[in-house]
Amino acid sequence: LSDNKFGTLSMEAGSYYNINERTWTVAAGATYAELYPIINTSFLSGNRSAVIYNFSAGNDTTIYSNAYVEEWRENRVSGGLALPLNLT
Repeated sequence: LSDNKFGTLSMEAGSYYNINERTWTVAAGATYAELYPIINTSFLSGNRSAVIYNFSAGNDTTIYSNAYVEEWRENRVSGGLALPLNLT
């Protein structure tokens, strides 16, 4: 987490490990709060994976099992606006 001297710009970055999928993800974000509304942006990028099991019956006594591993890259960009309200 990083802030400038006036507290108007804040940035953060991090990485995450998904134990189930055994993949890493990196993320970064920034918030600009000098003017209204407050502007938020973020970016996330990481590898994803899934194991798909397929069972089918061959005959009365045989069952076939197949396992497929699918892997893909996921990227996400988001942004938003926030209006800070003081209701006191």
